[in-house]
Amino acid sequence: MTDTNNILVAVDSTDANGYVMERAIESARLEESTLVVAHVMSTAQFDDHLGAIGTIPELRKDGATFTVDQARERARAVATRAARAAVGDLDIAYVTVGAVGQVDATLLEIADQHDCGTIMLAEQRSWWRRRLGWGDKRLARSFEGRVIRVPRREPVTADPVSTAIDG
Repeated sequence: MTDTNNILVAVDSTDANGYVMERAIESARLEESTLVVAHVMSTAQFDDHLGAIGTIPELRKDGATFTVDQARERARAVATRAARAAVGDLDIAYVTVGAVGQVDATLLEIADQHDCGTIMLAEQRSWWRRRLGWGDKRLARSFEGRVIRVPRREPVTADPVSTAIDG
């Protein structure tokens, strides 16, 4: 990829992917861009996986482990699922990337490697953002292109007519 109009879409394993992917697809169509769909497993998440394996005696006894390569593959699987679900049979070019590391620094590396001029990510709840190492403002200050934080859609609720109280 040689031009910097590629769009890096940071996805996670939550329901926020659908809307950020929709917005990224719209942008990719308008700008004739390639989507780089990436999931970064934070170092905290990686450590949690390692710790979980250590708490199961049968796995410890069998010498089970969770390697960085396995974590990258798991992260890439998250990105691939998100891309396939959103792109489907649309004529949109995309690549998927899985990585492990400090989230915003790793996203910057991925953006550089894939010549991205835009990074799009789903707005996260603040405690989740801290837990996963998301630093939107830090990311925006460190990136020369655009960083677009896509707001979450409100969850669909029951029909207001059926929940109204007759008075």
